[in-house]
Amino acid sequence: MKRVFAMLLCAMMVAGMMAGCTQNQQTSADQTTQQTATEETKEEEKTEETSAESSEIKAPEKDVEMQYMSVEDASKHLGEEGYTFLDVRKAEDYTASHIPGAVGADMDAAKSGDFNAGVSTMQVATRDLDDALVVICYTGKSYAQATTNVLSALGYDMSKVYTLEGGFEAWTEAYPDNVENN
Repeated sequence: MKRVFAMLLCAMMVAGMMAGCTQNQQTSADQTTQQTATEETKEEEKTEETSAESSEIKAPEKDVEMQYMSVEDASKHLGEEGYTFLDVRKAEDYTASHIPGAVGADMDAAKSGDFNAGVSTMQVATRDLDDALVVICYTGKSYAQATTNVLSALGYDMSKVYTLEGGFEAWTEAYPDNVENN
């Protein structure tokens, strides 16, 4: 900001000297200096706006209440239009095995306390989505809670967010043949 201010001040001084010497004729060098200062100011304002937007998303003061969906109900919605199964376990665990059609969205960093990493992950995973989300974690607890907190902070319709009761562990017990293994 100081640099931009100094450049603007220099540009105004140059403009004043040129105006006094040339009887109100503005040189192209002066116009270029003013354009450069204006462009730098606009660029800095854009950077500040972007920073302000990302810093506006705050972690909730307390955990958001989760609503659960049983594995039986979830199996009825698997592959159904309007439902997205979101596997929030570690990427390597998702790669090893997951529910068919589930989208991987590693929330390990958010679960470990990096809320902003969780925000970034969920922004990508839910971009252009308005589906009901079935959140799949290991047992339906900490990863799902971190995801629920982030989705709430992002303004996702929480009436459409369900945690798979018992998580991936319960799914594999109930439907061992309905798991994709790599």
